[in-house]
Amino acid sequence: MKKGIRIITAWLHGWVGLLAGWLLFVIAISGSLSVWRPEIDTWALPELSMEHPDPSASAEAAIHWLSIHASKSPRWFLTLPGPRAPFTKADWQDDDGHFVRHIFDPVTGTPDHVRDTMGGEFFFRLHFELQLPYPWGRILAALLALLMLVSLLTGVIVHRRFFRDAFTFRFHKGQRSWLDAHNLAGVAALPFHFFISFTGALTLAIMIFPWSLQSVYGQDMSRLFNDFTPGFIERPATGTKAGPLKIHEIMQEAQTRLGDYSGALMTIANPFDQNAVVTIDSTDGPEVAVHHHTLSFDGITGKILADRIETRPAVVLYNSLYGLHMAHFAPVWIRLGYFVSGLMLAFVIASGLHLWMAKKLRTAPSATSIFMDRLNTGITGGCLAGFLSFFLANRLLPLHMANRAEMEIKIVFIVWLLTIIGMFIRPHHRLWHEVFLTNSILSAAVAACSLISPGCSGYMPASLALLFAALFLAASLYGRSATLKAAR
Repeated sequence: MKKGIRIITAWLHGWVGLLAGWLLFVIAISGSLSVWRPEIDTWALPELSMEHPDPSASAEAAIHWLSIHASKSPRWFLTLPGPRAPFTKADWQDDDGHFVRHIFDPVTGTPDHVRDTMGGEFFFRLHFELQLPYPWGRILAALLALLMLVSLLTGVIVHRRFFRDAFTFRFHKGQRSWLDAHNLAGVAALPFHFFISFTGALTLAIMIFPWSLQSVYGQDMSRLFNDFTPGFIERPATGTKAGPLKIHEIMQEAQTRLGDYSGALMTIANPFDQNAVVTIDSTDGPEVAVHHHTLSFDGITGKILADRIETRPAVVLYNSLYGLHMAHFAPVWIRLGYFVSGLMLAFVIASGLHLWMAKKLRTAPSATSIFMDRLNTGITGGCLAGFLSFFLANRLLPLHMANRAEMEIKIVFIVWLLTIIGMFIRPHHRLWHEVFLTNSILSAAVAACSLISPGCSGYMPASLALLFAALFLAASLYGRSATLKAAR
């Protein structure tokens, strides 16, 4: 019976990993990079002076610009300066209904001389939307998180020597070394892999299990939003124009009630209407739970409409699990742990795919297995090459290029596609050596760009890029030596 269960779970583990592995690899790598989303934002904007501006003055300057250039938008969303990203970000809908994003210079208070870039937001969005339109990307990401849990559970059952695997690695043993590395990385960060997959599935659970909420709210999403976020006051526009917003008075009152509100989300609804509402939602703090303290003001009079601290047990539990996944609470050393553990998860996925392909090539070689092996090398290695190209595009594209942020993202997928094509052109025995060598060169180029134009992030990004260049180069040389050894 035990043998039968292990055979079934091994079969399930292999097929789940094969069917979902490539997308899970992309999710794991982009999620690891998303841990440093504010830091990537600051790296991507070397022309800005990051002197930690006053959030109140920065918000007033941004709102003044929006009142001129986004006057027809019904709602503005501003992310106030924080310790990790000391600048204001603003999102709003243009006349065509598309969302527009600008980053404001903390000195001038305008986005006029700031390069158009997605920065860390690209990796964050890719992590849970996979560059697909709403809601399909989020539904797919939620299903993949569930499949990741299945793969982890079956992997634990398959490994009979679970604890021994945590201390076993045999060098220069070919596929045995790959399997040891796969087991070691999986066991070493197993608790992280479980909770990050579970909390990731939970945060998107409504996308794949919407029926409980629909049974209560039906299609009335506004009532759902009001019940879950009672601190946000919604008022319909009257059509009567009113005077300027009392932003200075509102920010003073917010400072009295919130204390430190750096990094808070400010929403301004109906900005030129008699029923204008200004909402400030402060979330970041030292607690694991995302601690929502929400203030809503009448935008014209400055009168406070709501002061709400979320204390409902069910919502606090959800916010705790969500906060554990997002790691906004975490100091730098914990974020580093998230980053390394995420990369280990990506390695577990990539090495598992390689082992499955190698087994097929060894036991049942065919044109299909050769095709899948080349495709696997191109997808995993090309993903890394594409992400590194994103950083290079940020530095090398013309500053005032039209649709510059879109071009950065297009370059990612162009390089990715070219890498996949290259894997079908080059000799099979050189694939891994060349893909690691390519990524090493790209990492060194990112480090050079960081050294030439460090911006506000200093030289830490250059150091990390050089570290990855060395790791990729070492992997390339190891792959070349293993190939030569096999050839002899």
